[in-house]
Amino acid sequence: LESSRASRRVLIQIRKASSAGNGRLTNPADVVKLRSLLGGKLSAEVDAKDFGSLTMREQIAQVISCDILIGVHGAAMTHVIFMRKGRGVIEVSTEPARLRRSVQAGNIF
Repeated sequence: LESSRASRRVLIQIRKASSAGNGRLTNPADVVKLRSLLGGKLSAEVDAKDFGSLTMREQIAQVISCDILIGVHGAAMTHVIFMRKGRGVIEVSTEPARLRRSVQAGNIF
């Protein structure tokens, strides 16, 4: 990340329990704890957005404006294609790493 930036923006991609399937960041207490931890450690502005409540245009705008995108492995992480060069992604998985030779497309970025 660019060191000249005054503040980094971290975006946590969440889904409310009512619109989420298994494996989504839905526990509000965990999200609050994560926001506090990251904000302090990275000196960053940390937002948590429910992508299920945003239009596609709003989702893309959120991703374009962030420096680090955090989300659970799945189709919604395809938003990384809209991120600017030099930005980071943290992909969370609810499944243990599999020791096999094939590579999932979402794991190659």
